[in-house]
Amino acid sequence: MSRTLASFFILRLGLALTFGYSGADILLHPSNWIGWLPVWLTQASPLKDLPLLYTIGVGHVLLAALVLVPRYARVGAALMAAFLLALLVSVPQETWIVIYRDVGVLAAAVAFVLLPKKKEEPSGAALTLHVSAICVRKNESGTLEVLAGKRSTLKHFYPGSWEGSAGGAVREHEDFTSAARRHLQEDYGAEARVLQPVAPFEIPASGKHPQILGIKFLCEFTGYSNSKDVVLDSSEYTEWRWVAEDKLDELQWIPGAPRNAKEDIREALRMYQQSRVSAPV
Repeated sequence: MSRTLASFFILRLGLALTFGYSGADILLHPSNWIGWLPVWLTQASPLKDLPLLYTIGVGHVLLAALVLVPRYARVGAALMAAFLLALLVSVPQETWIVIYRDVGVLAAAVAFVLLPKKKEEPSGAALTLHVSAICVRKNESGTLEVLAGKRSTLKHFYPGSWEGSAGGAVREHEDFTSAARRHLQEDYGAEARVLQPVAPFEIPASGKHPQILGIKFLCEFTGYSNSKDVVLDSSEYTEWRWVAEDKLDELQWIPGAPRNAKEDIREALRMYQQSRVSAPV
């Protein structure tokens, strides 16, 4: 997992635990919280005392759950920030000795909302080149396999389909080889050696999404970033597996141009096998 992804996860987890714990404690021990209700809230709300507390407790738990869902995490963090801001500006000065830590939680929620989205591209990025890394290995029995992931159902293009590569935009001043290795590390936590190009690919423009032009590269798996296993980027994939060539027909692969993903994988496996045969002994 990259440092950026780890930062996002830690912020989300911290906010969720803070609000989840307080919400659960309000529901379980409401008498401990009855004296902390802001005067303005008790006056403005049609609910009083315990019903109001239970509503706040349920709201805290729901916000914690919202932050744990990647698609709605920023919305949840924004609502948390609004609640904390309203609380801090309304409580008496003498209570700040108890609730001053909420300033830190408020800052964390605001920081999360303002963090740039992963792989956010500048407007007008229609001509930004992309790379796609097909990661191949030979397993213990000598069978060639490709690392594949099932695309998140939240993806705009081909949700729920399998993809035999990791990819994305090439950053400014970044070469194709570095970009291919970076996307494999970000999406799967996998390290690889980039060997050679396999084929160009194209994803046509759709709505607000620009056309994507790129090149697929054959990569040889060398290990995992955490030395143990694949670590998926949950915003990209929901499942992963190493797939042998004779198992490719069992999965639903994304289409593509000029060839679909499955045919590009077959070509990459053929190229890898050929490179091993022709390599000097």
